[in-house]
Amino acid sequence: MKQLIFDIETLGSDSSCICLLASFLVYDLKEDSHQPLNSLRNRVKTFKLSIDDQAVVYQRTTDPDTVKWWKEQLTYAPQLKSILSPTPEDLSIEQFYEQLSAWLVKQGYNKDKDWAWQRGTLDIMVLDSMFKQTGLDQKQFPIYWWKIRDLRTAIDLTAFPDKLNGYTNDAFDKAPKVIEGFAKHDPVSDVLMEVMQLRDCGIFSVDEIPF
Repeated sequence: MKQLIFDIETLGSDSSCICLLASFLVYDLKEDSHQPLNSLRNRVKTFKLSIDDQAVVYQRTTDPDTVKWWKEQLTYAPQLKSILSPTPEDLSIEQFYEQLSAWLVKQGYNKDKDWAWQRGTLDIMVLDSMFKQTGLDQKQFPIYWWKIRDLRTAIDLTAFPDKLNGYTNDAFDKAPKVIEGFAKHDPVSDVLMEVMQLRDCGIFSVDEIPF
């Protein structure tokens, strides 16, 4: 059984907001549970989306507080500037849909059977909103919302962290030590951190999900 773990970065906190980046990893329980965590880094696929396309063509929204937050992050993490800086290679929503769909098929992800994991509820709502705006039918979406599993709930109910905040007790201390090139607000780092926690909880055990 394959598992899809994904994380997006946005300019807001509702389903109509602009998506900056989206990173995805298809994790094979039988094969990848034996692999070193950092060996998965090159398998994480990241898509950078066009801010202008979303704002002008589809009137997707930004939240002033979120934009302010991103600017504040730049004071201690200037590398994040690349996330906010437009490039000619940035994808339109249509290009993103086509490339993501093709990549998932190539990775062997079966949207009818396999699960997808995200933190909270927003990410899939943003993706679904974007795809709907292009006129796609829900059956054409590359990820089905009913196959989504919430990382926070799964971690709280298996690891029983002290704060019950959806993170294992040592996640923030451990991640920079074991994930090469770890950086805050980097979706690739975030995806690998989620895999780390799912392994530590025993959820990503060998062969099958233990519940």
